[in-house]
Amino acid sequence: MFCFECDHIPDKYPEILRIALENGTLIEPRGSKCFEISPMCITAFSPRKRLFGTPGRNENPIFPYVEGLWTLKGDDTPDMPSHYVRQTLCYVNQKTGRFDGAYGPRMRPVGRIDQFDAVYRRLLSDRESRRAVMTIFDPRLDNNENSLDIPCTISMQFLIRNDFLNMITYMRSNDLFRGFIYDTVEFQWFQEILAGWLGVEVGKYTHLVGSAHVYLNDKARIEDVVSRARSSTDSFSLYKAYEPQDARLPKTDFDRELQQLFAIEESSRYDMLCKEKEEIEGSFQSRFYRNLALAIAGYNAHNLGHGELSAELFSLIDNELGSLMRQKYQNLADADLPIAPVPRRVPTRWH
Repeated sequence: MFCFECDHIPDKYPEILRIALENGTLIEPRGSKCFEISPMCITAFSPRKRLFGTPGRNENPIFPYVEGLWTLKGDDTPDMPSHYVRQTLCYVNQKTGRFDGAYGPRMRPVGRIDQFDAVYRRLLSDRESRRAVMTIFDPRLDNNENSLDIPCTISMQFLIRNDFLNMITYMRSNDLFRGFIYDTVEFQWFQEILAGWLGVEVGKYTHLVGSAHVYLNDKARIEDVVSRARSSTDSFSLYKAYEPQDARLPKTDFDRELQQLFAIEESSRYDMLCKEKEEIEGSFQSRFYRNLALAIAGYNAHNLGHGELSAELFSLIDNELGSLMRQKYQNLADADLPIAPVPRRVPTRWH
């Protein structure tokens, strides 16, 4: 078994990729060659430090949050995720126009059991319950050999211990280069959301994978990431400059912020952003969600050719997400910015 412990997963990421290349077994499921380490378990003690920004990886910084919003909406249509990562369209069922394995209808189905709410109520009634589990894989649906979209995530378990909410995710399969950097961000955000609903602190996050792998086709890019990490005199981490912001809110407050995010995401995606930046800033009681709304609106403004508006929105983001958005879409390091400088590090009690 390949086991890792770390303060935060992004800091361990280049080492995990290196071990997958150097120690992985070459397998060829469905004709695609990959290097597999199995099983793999990683535990992070600071789940708020979840964004990557790994040199050489070039990810879409907001996609894990957009995908999380899509899940929280209970949606399975491709409009929202494919707008941010077009390759997701490859997995749509051409007959239905939907994703067979979308997590939203399984976790927050309309008219059926909302698994977020079920976990919340379970832990409210029994704080040390071992039954607070969300199940995603469904054997009635997911043994279809013809489907292009079978969920990789099997289950998520939540445990309150000593007033900290711990989370354990089990995945049958995880692409360490492509999916891992989005899955772990999204799932740790879910952990923090539920911690807010329950009024407890964020505990440790454990990510357990049956088949953790990297594809042979990605080998050159992975070697570049590993090489950059090796050649650096100091390991890269966003969190040397930023302390993560608290995303916890009571459930009623969170639901209100969530509806605001849904509205801003949709209006900005369709170039109908009627809220000026001042109104976006004034719509949220949480700095975390204010920053997320600015990032989503700024991303869409950038893609629609509204360069000045995009730059202005990005400049207002005062957390690590803003740093990633500015670097990726404006080629700006925070040291180059006239406003929104790197916030001073402050003590945190969330380790």
